[in-house]
Amino acid sequence: PQATGLAVASAASTDPDATGKAVASAARDNPDATGLAVASAAQSNPQATGNAVAEAALADPVATGKALAVSAAQDAESTGQALTSSTLRNADRLVLIINDILDMEKISSGHMDFEIKEADLSEMVREALRANATAHQRFGLNIKCNGIDTPNMVETDANRIIQVLTNLMSNAAKFSKPGGTVEITVNKVNGGLMVSVRDEGVGISVSDHHKIFQRFADMSNSDRAVKGGTGLGLSICKVIVEGLGGTIDFESREGYGSTFTFTLPGKLRHGGTDIDAPILRNVG
Repeated sequence: PQATGLAVASAASTDPDATGKAVASAARDNPDATGLAVASAAQSNPQATGNAVAEAALADPVATGKALAVSAAQDAESTGQALTSSTLRNADRLVLIINDILDMEKISSGHMDFEIKEADLSEMVREALRANATAHQRFGLNIKCNGIDTPNMVETDANRIIQVLTNLMSNAAKFSKPGGTVEITVNKVNGGLMVSVRDEGVGISVSDHHKIFQRFADMSNSDRAVKGGTGLGLSICKVIVEGLGGTIDFESREGYGSTFTFTLPGKLRHGGTDIDAPILRNVG
């Protein structure tokens, strides 16, 4: 795998598109070996390998996701079983997010698939916190949680809501000042639940407020090249929350931080696993 990894990194530097397709093909045949090779390649040349993996994900998201899970688990092995398990969960969720992006045309048509079950929103918050633990530690953030000491049951798609929470917490971490506070609060409101994620970061310019939920929105202080991100996260969050019968909004003051808030109904009026989602064109 080490020699293959060096070859992947070299090839990715030359032609990430073709290398990505090759990685996707290899992942279909042998995700374990491909995952180890990708891990080795990433150590040698992370940027080029990342480009190739992105191309591979476009070619075959499921196979590439499995290979990434193996790669992530291999790297996490030395830090213990708990981290390995968390990494695998995050890799599975990464596949879900990639599939959402690739399925944009379906979302744009106003239809999205959900798996609706009664679930504990408090546990969803804890799962999203675990997914963001590394970022919180890296920035030395103080994490405060309110309202999750007891179960908060809701009929929803737990994986999708974890995706929303993870995105909001990740943004809060990326745009916070080192040593700042990120506060997550769950409240019961009008027979449903409300979640807010507050940070003390750079905030959002008033001139950018109107485009915050647009796809690929270029904020004046986003610095995406440094902080990362696809520019799709908040628009996907809006589709998910509104598709599950809720609302999402934010308040922000430049230089003082932002608070993103979403609500969910306690029970959904719809049966089954399909719920009409808002058309994504409406948010960008």
